[in-house]
This record gives sequence, structure tokens and C-alpha cells, in this order.
Amino acid sequence: VLTPGFSLYVDRDVQTAAQKERGEQPPSTFELLMDGKADGCQANYEQYQLAMQAGMSCQTAESTVWALVFNQNHSAFSNQQVRQGFLRAIDRSALETFLQNSRQENLRVYDRLIPPTISLFTQPYIDQTSVTTNNLYDPQEAYAAYRAGMDELEADTLRKIQLLVPSDSQIPEMCGLLQQGWQQALAVSVNIVSRLSLGDYQVALVPLKASANTPADLLERFTSSSTSNISHYQNEAYDTLLSSLNGFHDRQQLLNQYADAERMLMDDAVAFPLLAG
Repeated sequence: VLTPGFSLYVDRDVQTAAQKERGEQPPSTFELLMDGKADGCQANYEQYQLAMQAGMSCQTAESTVWALVFNQNHSAFSNQQVRQGFLRAIDRSALETFLQNSRQENLRVYDRLIPPTISLFTQPYIDQTSVTTNNLYDPQEAYAAYRAGMDELEADTLRKIQLLVPSDSQIPEMCGLLQQGWQQALAVSVNIVSRLSLGDYQVALVPLKASANTPADLLERFTSSSTSNISHYQNEAYDTLLSSLNGFHDRQQLLNQYADAERMLMDDAVAFPLLAG
């Protein structure tokens, strides 16, 4: 019997008994690396730059997808057409130009929910599947979808909408482009707020990073019963699609099911990928 591959997981920082007794925090794996007490570790972009300056060899990996997520417990964003209107007002080419001009080397515009590092059958999952969405940039269609959704809700317009974004790197500045697009296409004013935790939010740019090397790790977070379902997405068809994966053993069937689930999240305007890094 031959295994098709294996995954190596790097330990978190572990506090020794002596450190615990003295009330000390353990050094991070990166601190151990820089002190010459470790041979390697996982590093963020800022640590990567320090390691490069120190003459170390570094291998990059795109393990995180930055995705736009809507809180469907919010009255307006419970409506799929309203969410679709917001997505169709996003101009990806403007995001690409911003990243190029700002020389943000650790990020790139990306159109999949599963990070490039995730593999299935020892090959990158995104190389084995093709997923597109109907929610492409079109300002006129964006406004039409938004107005149709608001009419269903019997509401005039949205007020006091906030977009939660991370405070690291230049992501908040880049999100100003989203803000402009929504103002121009939908006539909706959105405030950008930097916050560490989601809490009670309306729209947020969140990092999707798998804790296991499988597409299911991320996709299952949007099932109705998942405690990680930050969007509060409730879709019986999606739940059935994910639960049925346990009954498939054929390679192509599994790939098709995963791709269908990923496509459903984007078409339903549940989670929408913008960046990879």
C-alpha cells in the first residue's frame, strides 16, 4: 500500500512547564528562527521580509483567500439580489491596478474561494477544477439587481452600512475602491471600519485559511450547522451537497462536487474571493 502523499503541520508555540511556572510566554517559532535555535518556521509577510534581510532562504505559499462575506442575519443582506448587486459593482481591474501601483507583493487579485496551496489527490485543487460565477462586474446589472432586491424588501435605500476590514498591510486603503464602486453604481454609502473581530457586522473582508489540506475544510464552514458559519448562510441544497461528499470515492466525482459547492457560494453571493496571499 502506497500513500499518495502526506502533509506536514508545524507545531504552534508551546509553553514549557518552567516557563509556565515563571509566568513567561514561550518565544515564537519566528523568534527561535532569528535566534538560530530553529531551522525553519511559518512566517507572515512582515516576518518574511525580515528573514530575507537576514539572508535566509524563503519559500512563499498562497495559503489565504481574502473574501467578501455578507451577514445574512442583516435585513437587507438576507436578500440574494441585494448581495449580488454589491458584488457586480466590484471592478477587479481597479484592484489589480492598485496592487501594482502600491507594490503590494504579498497579495494578488484572485477569483477562487479555495487557496492555491490546497491539494486533492496530491495535486493543487484549483488546477484540477474550473469554477466561474455569474456575479461579474457590470454596473448596470448591479443596480438592477440591487433595486430588485430592495423592492422585494419594500425598502428605499440602505443606510449606515459598514465594511469591516483588517488593519494590516494596505487592504483598508484598497477597500476604498469597493467603497467608490458601490457609491457610483448603487448610490449606497459604505463606511470602512478596521476591526479585529467580526461581532455584529454587515459586510466584511475576511481571511479564509484552511486548517487542513482539503477543500472541505473551508467549504464546510458555510453549512447551516457549522459554528464557523459567519455569514449565517442557510441553504438545504448546499448542506446536502456537502454531506453527500462522504459517499463519493471516485476522483472526478469528488472534484465536481467540491467545484459545485464553491460555485454555489459565489453565485448565491455568500462569499466572494478578491485576493490571495
